[in-house]
Amino acid sequence: MHFIDKIKAKAKSNPQIVVLPESYDDRMLFAAEKIIEQGLEKVVLLGNPAKVNEAAAAKGAKLTGVEILDPCTAPKLESYVDALVEIRKKKGLTPEDARKLLTAEDNLYFSGMMVRMGDAGGCVAGATSTTGSGLIVRVWIRVSASNSSSRVPKPPGNTTRLLARIIKCIFRTAK
Repeated sequence: MHFIDKIKAKAKSNPQIVVLPESYDDRMLFAAEKIIEQGLEKVVLLGNPAKVNEAAAAKGAKLTGVEILDPCTAPKLESYVDALVEIRKKKGLTPEDARKLLTAEDNLYFSGMMVRMGDAGGCVAGATSTTGSGLIVRVWIRVSASNSSSRVPKPPGNTTRLLARIIKCIFRTAK
């Protein structure tokens, strides 16, 4: 069995929720479509549902079975704001600043909090955002929180690495 096939088989045996924050990138739309087609994971695309569906229709991507969540109107936004403020309280993060980060157009902080709070098994980004942006989010959310004694849950295991490999493989074969 090929390495990629092993990864896919492992993903199918234990489906997780993977968050794709960069829904404004065509590759993410096609990756979401392929993930669902292959039954690898449950997919959440972050962004304005009307805009995401419009872009998908224009590009010919089928998003049936993909959840599209707008961070600005998400039911868990306030709990994420509270958790992020708790994680970064020693640095003086205010609820207003946390809300701005969580509802920013790149969706990176919101996706990071989804993973942090256990609402997703992993997040794959980097199609349009820089490596530095992704690392800043990880440090702010994962490292800061793991060093704190807050009520915020600890991040899940190493599912993120497995999911990242799957998405990268799918990107290579995406239209």
